[in-house]
Amino acid sequence: MKRGKKVVAVMCAGMLAATGLAGCSSGSGAEGTSAGTQAAGGGAESGSGEAKYVIQYSHVQSTSTPTHQAMEWLKGWLEEQSNGEVTMEIYPAGQLYNDSTEIDAITAGNIDMISTYISKLTTLDTDLQYTIAPFLFDSPEQMLACYSDPDVQSVLFQNLSAQGITVLGAMYGGDVMLFAGKQEIHTPEDFAGFKVRENGGAMVQEQYSAMDASVVTVEYSELYTAMQSGLADAVCTTLDGVTGIALQEVLTDALNLDHQMACYLVQFNTDTFNSYPQEVQDLIREGVKLASEKQLEICMESRADYISDIEAGGCTVHDATDEEKAAFHEIWDPITEKYVPAEWMDAINTFKEGYTES
Repeated sequence: MKRGKKVVAVMCAGMLAATGLAGCSSGSGAEGTSAGTQAAGGGAESGSGEAKYVIQYSHVQSTSTPTHQAMEWLKGWLEEQSNGEVTMEIYPAGQLYNDSTEIDAITAGNIDMISTYISKLTTLDTDLQYTIAPFLFDSPEQMLACYSDPDVQSVLFQNLSAQGITVLGAMYGGDVMLFAGKQEIHTPEDFAGFKVRENGGAMVQEQYSAMDASVVTVEYSELYTAMQSGLADAVCTTLDGVTGIALQEVLTDALNLDHQMACYLVQFNTDTFNSYPQEVQDLIREGVKLASEKQLEICMESRADYISDIEAGGCTVHDATDEEKAAFHEIWDPITEKYVPAEWMDAINTFKEGYTES
């Protein structure tokens, strides 16, 4: 690639190394630390005068997760494809920003790039709660391709764009299933009287109300005790969300409806992204797409292990039959139509009509 113009010098406490780019320690970013003290997102000249673009990327997941592994891959790919002109500084596990601060950080330009579970972005756009509507997509591949499509993004993410966020693509958050602690859950009738730990919002509450169930809010860290004590009877979560706290020990049954797919949006601060030359922007977009495919591959490889661990803990995983899925569709589809904006459904359905699995 051609040499890009210098954007902003990357600095740490105003100090540059005698040669090369000076980097801040990534070992212990304290909560609330401002990446702005490192002039996030700037390009800097090394001692040889060669231009560099350093992308500072923050996420809250551990280094063992598929997302972190995929982003480590992206870092190497960007460096290879750009002959070292583009690189990343990765801050995992909330080293710089946590769940409650990373969104403010990206909009303020204190960090260049984040990957955030899409439901967290309702603080910026309440409509994003509708991305967890049941049965929106037929496969993880279709979902990731849809959320990466510019035409879809211009409809679904226009409010994010207005607040200074450029969505580059999406990462798969894993299989979402329904888990119960007392009995099998194969039909809507099985949920009658249940208290289900789910994300809030009127749409979700109506979904469960239609099955004579209710929604309860429980912190993830308290979920094991809540299921054990009966404070919650069921939970909708990902496979790794179960194994991460050994929740399978207090579960009886799991229902795989393929009704919801967890998604992390990969976001870039718009001003910083637009300050890069077009060739750098194109390279980043291509890299994020490839990293998304890599991350999904890792997730799929891990899926069997997660299910094995869950079943070893005493929880039976049941794949819903077509007839069982149809019963949930009958109850939930009218609710989705009621809540999800028509322009959203039009954009998603138009994409799906032209989509073919590669």
